[in-house]
Amino acid sequence: MIEALKGLVTDQIGKIISEQKEIPATQKKKATDAATSSFLDVLTQQTSGGNASSLASLLGGGASSSLQKSIASAVSSALTSKANLSKGVADSVAGIIVSTVISYLNKESKGGGLDLGSLLGSLAGGSSKGGGGLMDAVGSLFGKK
Repeated sequence: MIEALKGLVTDQIGKIISEQKEIPATQKKKATDAATSSFLDVLTQQTSGGNASSLASLLGGGASSSLQKSIASAVSSALTSKANLSKGVADSVAGIIVSTVISYLNKESKGGGLDLGSLLGSLAGGSSKGGGGLMDAVGSLFGKK
């Protein structure tokens, strides 16, 4: 389950970053890695911090503007610090990433491509068919275990 989520998020963020003319070609890989890592980190923090219900609501199509703001802030910060983007560009791209990826994950969960129960268990570090916790998945994204 974690690998599926990581793949979906990485693919969506990669597409968004590649379309942004404001991001120099030499920074697109760094921007994709930074945005993906920070996006997934916030999901992990929310679940392990006891806020799984907000995450489930958001991924299930409900509203959670505070969670969306937290994700956007983390992504923007990562884009600024790790990909050397200006704050204005980072904020704009982060907003696009959050709305697009959340919408896509919502569509996947409604279409049966994403099992929220298994996903939340995996994010919390519990046992599921998808493997260990999200931190393992984020680490493996960058070649670390």
